[in-house]
Amino acid sequence: MAETSDFPDLLTLLANAGSVAPAITMMLQGIIALIGLYLVASGLVELWGVSHDNALKYVAGRQRFSTGSALVSIGIGAVMLSLSTLEWMGIMSRTIMDGSADATARIMPSDMSYDTSGGSSSYDVKGRVAAMALLAIMQVVGLVAMVKALMTVNRYYNNEQAHLGSAAGWALGGVLCWNFRWFVEVVNNTLGFKIISMFSFAPGP
Repeated sequence: MAETSDFPDLLTLLANAGSVAPAITMMLQGIIALIGLYLVASGLVELWGVSHDNALKYVAGRQRFSTGSALVSIGIGAVMLSLSTLEWMGIMSRTIMDGSADATARIMPSDMSYDTSGGSSSYDVKGRVAAMALLAIMQVVGLVAMVKALMTVNRYYNNEQAHLGSAAGWALGGVLCWNFRWFVEVVNNTLGFKIISMFSFAPGP
Protein backbone atom coordinates (compact mmCIF):
# COMPACT_ATOMS: atom_id res chain seq x y z
CA MET A 1 0.00 0.00 0.00
CA ALA A 2 1.31 3.46 -0.83
CA GLU A 3 2.46 5.66 2.02
CA THR A 4 0.20 8.66 2.72
CA SER A 5 2.01 10.17 5.72
CA ASP A 6 3.57 12.91 3.58
CA PHE A 7 0.21 14.15 2.31
CA PRO A 8 -0.50 17.58 3.89
CA ASP A 9 -3.48 18.00 6.16
CA LEU A 10 -6.06 20.80 5.91
CA LEU A 11 -4.28 23.09 8.39
CA THR A 12 -1.04 22.78 6.46
CA LEU A 13 -2.79 23.57 3.19
CA LEU A 14 -4.43 26.62 4.76
CA ALA A 15 -1.13 27.83 6.19
CA ASN A 16 0.55 27.41 2.79
CA ALA A 17 -2.27 29.28 1.05
CA GLY A 18 -2.20 32.08 3.60
CA SER A 19 1.56 32.45 3.35
CA VAL A 20 1.18 34.19 -0.02
CA ALA A 21 -1.31 36.74 1.38
CA PRO A 22 1.43 39.14 2.64
CA ALA A 23 3.00 39.12 -0.83
CA ILE A 24 -0.40 39.86 -2.38
CA THR A 25 -0.81 42.75 0.07
CA MET A 26 2.53 44.22 -1.01
CA MET A 27 1.55 43.84 -4.68
CA LEU A 28 -1.75 45.60 -3.99
CA GLN A 29 0.13 48.44 -2.29
CA GLY A 30 2.06 49.04 -5.51
CA ILE A 31 -1.11 48.95 -7.62
CA ILE A 32 -2.87 51.35 -5.23
CA ALA A 33 0.06 53.76 -5.47
CA LEU A 34 -0.23 53.77 -9.28
CA ILE A 35 -3.99 54.40 -9.05
CA GLY A 36 -3.35 57.27 -6.64
CA LEU A 37 -0.80 58.87 -8.96
CA TYR A 38 -3.21 58.52 -11.88
CA LEU A 39 -6.06 60.18 -9.98
CA VAL A 40 -3.86 63.06 -8.84
CA ALA A 41 -2.55 63.57 -12.38
CA SER A 42 -6.03 63.44 -13.91
CA GLY A 43 -7.27 65.91 -11.30
CA LEU A 44 -4.49 68.34 -12.14
CA VAL A 45 -5.23 68.01 -15.85
CA GLU A 46 -8.89 68.73 -15.15
CA LEU A 47 -7.99 71.83 -13.15
CA TRP A 48 -5.90 72.98 -16.10
CA GLY A 49 -8.85 72.30 -18.41
CA VAL A 50 -11.18 74.43 -16.29
CA SER A 51 -9.05 77.50 -16.91
CA HIS A 52 -8.55 76.88 -20.64
CA ASP A 53 -11.55 77.11 -22.93
CA ASN A 54 -10.09 74.97 -25.72
CA ALA A 55 -8.75 72.23 -23.43
CA LEU A 56 -11.45 69.69 -24.34
CA LYS A 57 -9.97 69.10 -27.78
CA TYR A 58 -6.70 67.96 -26.15
CA VAL A 59 -8.33 65.45 -23.78
CA ALA A 60 -10.19 62.63 -25.51
CA GLY A 61 -13.34 61.30 -23.94
CA ARG A 62 -14.12 64.32 -21.77
CA GLN A 63 -17.24 66.39 -22.36
CA ARG A 64 -16.62 68.99 -19.68
CA PHE A 65 -14.26 69.95 -16.89
CA SER A 66 -15.33 70.63 -13.31
CA THR A 67 -13.37 72.17 -10.47
CA GLY A 68 -15.28 70.11 -7.92
CA SER A 69 -14.61 66.74 -9.54
CA ALA A 70 -10.97 67.72 -10.10
CA LEU A 71 -10.48 68.48 -6.41
CA VAL A 72 -12.20 65.23 -5.45
CA SER A 73 -9.93 63.26 -7.79
CA ILE A 74 -6.86 64.91 -6.28
CA GLY A 75 -8.14 64.25 -2.76
CA ILE A 76 -9.01 60.60 -3.45
CA GLY A 77 -5.66 60.16 -5.17
CA ALA A 78 -3.87 61.53 -2.12
CA VAL A 79 -5.79 59.14 0.11
CA MET A 80 -4.88 56.29 -2.24
CA LEU A 81 -1.22 57.19 -1.91
CA SER A 82 -1.63 57.15 1.86
CA LEU A 83 -3.40 53.79 1.60
CA SER A 84 -0.48 52.40 -0.42
CA THR A 85 1.71 52.79 2.69
CA LEU A 86 -1.12 51.47 4.94
CA GLU A 87 -1.22 54.77 6.81
CA TRP A 88 -4.85 55.33 5.81
CA MET A 89 -5.78 51.90 7.17
CA GLY A 90 -4.13 52.93 10.42
CA ILE A 91 -6.06 56.19 10.59
CA MET A 92 -9.40 54.51 9.92
CA SER A 93 -8.66 51.64 12.28
CA ARG A 94 -7.58 53.85 15.17
CA THR A 95 -10.72 55.95 14.63
CA ILE A 96 -13.01 52.94 14.98
CA MET A 97 -10.99 51.16 17.66
CA ASP A 98 -10.35 54.34 19.67
CA GLY A 99 -6.60 53.85 19.43
CA SER A 100 -6.72 50.54 21.27
CA ALA A 101 -4.41 48.62 18.92
CA ASP A 102 -1.54 48.99 16.50
CA ALA A 103 -3.80 49.31 13.50
CA THR A 104 -1.04 49.62 10.89
CA ALA A 105 0.42 46.20 11.71
CA ARG A 106 -0.05 43.54 9.05
CA ILE A 107 0.55 39.82 9.06
CA MET A 108 4.02 38.89 7.79
CA PRO A 109 5.31 35.53 6.50
CA SER A 110 7.36 35.12 9.68
CA ASP A 111 4.11 35.11 11.67
CA MET A 112 3.10 31.90 9.89
CA SER A 113 6.28 29.92 10.49
CA TYR A 114 6.07 27.16 13.07
CA ASP A 115 8.29 24.70 14.91
CA THR A 116 7.06 21.76 16.97
CA SER A 117 10.46 20.84 18.45
CA GLY A 118 9.70 22.75 21.67
CA GLY A 119 7.22 20.13 22.85
CA SER A 120 4.06 21.86 21.68
CA SER A 121 1.38 19.79 20.02
CA SER A 122 1.77 19.81 16.23
CA TYR A 123 -1.98 20.29 15.84
CA ASP A 124 -2.05 23.28 18.22
CA VAL A 125 0.87 24.96 16.50
CA LYS A 126 -0.58 24.42 13.05
CA GLY A 127 -3.92 25.71 14.32
CA ARG A 128 -2.30 28.98 15.39
CA VAL A 129 -0.53 29.28 12.05
CA ALA A 130 -3.79 28.58 10.18
CA ALA A 131 -5.52 31.29 12.22
CA MET A 132 -2.78 33.76 11.28
CA ALA A 133 -3.12 32.70 7.64
CA LEU A 134 -6.84 33.44 7.71
CA LEU A 135 -6.14 36.82 9.30
CA ALA A 136 -3.66 37.59 6.51
CA ILE A 137 -6.27 36.67 3.89
CA MET A 138 -8.81 38.89 5.65
CA GLN A 139 -6.33 41.79 5.48
CA VAL A 140 -6.12 41.36 1.71
CA VAL A 141 -9.93 41.43 1.54
CA GLY A 142 -10.00 44.54 3.74
CA LEU A 143 -7.48 46.37 1.57
CA VAL A 144 -9.47 45.61 -1.59
CA ALA A 145 -12.69 46.74 0.11
CA MET A 146 -11.11 50.06 1.09
CA VAL A 147 -10.00 50.65 -2.50
CA LYS A 148 -13.55 49.90 -3.63
CA ALA A 149 -14.87 52.46 -1.13
CA LEU A 150 -12.54 55.21 -2.35
CA MET A 151 -13.25 54.51 -6.01
CA THR A 152 -17.00 54.60 -5.28
CA VAL A 153 -16.61 58.06 -3.73
CA ASN A 154 -14.64 59.24 -6.76
CA ARG A 155 -17.31 57.87 -9.13
CA TYR A 156 -20.08 59.56 -7.13
CA TYR A 157 -18.49 63.01 -7.40
CA ASN A 158 -17.76 62.47 -11.09
CA ASN A 159 -21.49 62.08 -11.77
CA GLU A 160 -21.30 58.33 -12.31
CA GLN A 161 -23.72 55.79 -10.89
CA ALA A 162 -22.56 55.32 -7.30
CA HIS A 163 -23.83 55.89 -3.76
CA LEU A 164 -22.02 57.28 -0.73
CA GLY A 165 -23.86 54.80 1.49
CA SER A 166 -22.31 51.96 -0.48
CA ALA A 167 -18.89 53.58 -0.13
CA ALA A 168 -19.34 53.86 3.64
CA GLY A 169 -20.30 50.18 3.80
CA TRP A 170 -17.23 49.15 1.83
CA ALA A 171 -14.98 51.32 4.04
CA LEU A 172 -16.40 49.92 7.28
CA GLY A 173 -16.15 46.37 5.98
CA GLY A 174 -12.57 47.00 4.90
CA VAL A 175 -11.54 48.25 8.34
CA LEU A 176 -13.24 45.33 10.09
CA CYS A 177 -11.60 42.82 7.74
CA TRP A 178 -8.19 44.43 8.25
CA ASN A 179 -8.66 44.21 12.03
CA PHE A 180 -10.60 40.95 12.01
CA ARG A 181 -8.98 39.60 15.18
CA TRP A 182 -10.05 42.72 17.08
CA PHE A 183 -13.56 42.42 15.59
CA VAL A 184 -13.78 38.79 16.73
CA GLU A 185 -12.77 39.78 20.26
CA VAL A 186 -15.45 42.48 20.31
CA VAL A 187 -18.09 39.98 19.16
CA ASN A 188 -17.01 37.42 21.73
CA ASN A 189 -16.92 39.95 24.58
CA THR A 190 -20.27 41.44 23.60
CA LEU A 191 -22.06 38.07 23.51
CA GLY A 192 -20.30 36.84 26.64
CA PHE A 193 -18.90 33.65 25.11
CA LYS A 194 -16.56 32.69 22.31
CA ILE A 195 -18.91 32.32 19.38
CA ILE A 196 -15.82 32.55 17.13
CA SER A 197 -13.10 30.71 19.03
CA MET A 198 -10.58 29.92 16.29
CA PHE A 199 -8.86 33.31 16.56
CA SER A 200 -8.85 33.47 20.37
CA PHE A 201 -5.41 31.85 20.47
CA ALA A 202 -3.95 33.70 17.50
CA PRO A 203 -0.87 35.63 18.64
CA GLY A 204 -0.72 39.35 18.05
CA PRO A 205 1.04 40.69 14.99
